[in-house]
Amino acid sequence: MIALKGRRGRLAFSRIRYDGFERVDRLITTAVMESGTVLEDECAVWLLEQSPEDREPGAAADTLEADLEDALEASTFRDQTEVAVYEQQRFERSIEQIDRYVEDQLMVLKKRRHEQIEAMSAAEARRDAALGSEARTRAEERIGAIQREIDEIQADIQRLEGREDQKYLEWRDRAYDRRYRPPETARLLDVEFILE
Repeated sequence: MIALKGRRGRLAFSRIRYDGFERVDRLITTAVMESGTVLEDECAVWLLEQSPEDREPGAAADTLEADLEDALEASTFRDQTEVAVYEQQRFERSIEQIDRYVEDQLMVLKKRRHEQIEAMSAAEARRDAALGSEARTRAEERIGAIQREIDEIQADIQRLEGREDQKYLEWRDRAYDRRYRPPETARLLDVEFILE
């Protein structure tokens, strides 16, 4: 810092908001010098702790703004890398829960299909044992209704196995949106300074 004495710089204290599986606000301090040097995080925090004095704005404000934007972008990227580990764990757990829901639904549907197949066998036995045409017609109608139910259940099973179920797709898309939603950055404090 001694080599930078007498030079102008710019400091920003920013909030990065991650609105993923849980809302997380993180605070970062970023500082750059007019030479383009980005100060270490500890130096930036040290500057923030110093007592300020009012001075006239410097001529290098535009250059400092561009350098500060670049440094803030780099700091945000580093911060995202740290937060990404936790968010990835939450994302994977969410996807596992969604898949477990689908597997549970498949188990229920397969059980219902098995029950309907047994009901079909019983209805066919009643039809074959029917003595009159009216009884036989009722048994045929019952067999048709059971077959339609089996067909619907089978279609549901195929849709779930192919992961084409509407609820599954909505939940999965929501999980991906929450995981990969970009953070929002807001500057809470933005000051120009001179190191003395």
